[in-house]
Amino acid sequence: RLLEKELSDGKAWTVSDSCALGASDVSAVAGTPLNLAMGNPTNRGLRTEVMEQYLDDAEASINWFRYGPASSRHIEEGTLRLSPLDKLRLELDEQWAHGATVLKDQRTGRPFLPGVGRITHGPTLGPDGFIHVDDLAPLTKQKGLFSANIYLEVPPQGGELQIWPVALRNNWDFYRHADTLSMLTVPDLPMQRRLRSILQELDGGSPLVVHPEVGDLILLCVQRPHAVQGIPMGSRVSIQSFITHVQNQPLVLDN
Repeated sequence: RLLEKELSDGKAWTVSDSCALGASDVSAVAGTPLNLAMGNPTNRGLRTEVMEQYLDDAEASINWFRYGPASSRHIEEGTLRLSPLDKLRLELDEQWAHGATVLKDQRTGRPFLPGVGRITHGPTLGPDGFIHVDDLAPLTKQKGLFSANIYLEVPPQGGELQIWPVALRNNWDFYRHADTLSMLTVPDLPMQRRLRSILQELDGGSPLVVHPEVGDLILLCVQRPHAVQGIPMGSRVSIQSFITHVQNQPLVLDN
């Protein structure tokens, strides 16, 4: 409910990147991802200042998740609790041979934002969602990008996660499927329908469909095509983080 209160207080921003079919469907709270902060046209030419502001906001967001929406001067009086992002990082650190950490600024050592809250209210603009990848790169054992999604509220229907078992593992695969891959970056409905048909014919065929429940943690490789189906009613509330894997190095959380 704290995430919904943050949204109602007008502190939310609307996702408008290529990974949201209905940009007005999804709002994010308790943090602004770096790519949006740096990509704001009003911030061009102000890289150092924007980075400092981003790091300040990231610190405030981490405290918000841990202490709730108390003002910074009252944090020392608040009750510290491990946020879902803290628990995720700690469990990954314990389970992964090389540990896990939060991405940090190389110049100052300050932490980046490890994740954000996302809220979607129905009815959404489209029933099928936007098939996309968050990193257009071959699948390898040496490195990869994953998404962690912690579900706090789910709608009575809709909101299923679809993941296509498509694995492009080399430059030749990319060359052969260049036209199809280009469709993964364009939120155009006719093109999306065509993309669904093409993916159905590739190795793997139909997507894996996951029905999230409250309290679930879902990890997926975001180099595979995936989509979140629309919701006709209700709300979907989640916390999302990206996890970067590089062989023989700690897992790194950011957003």
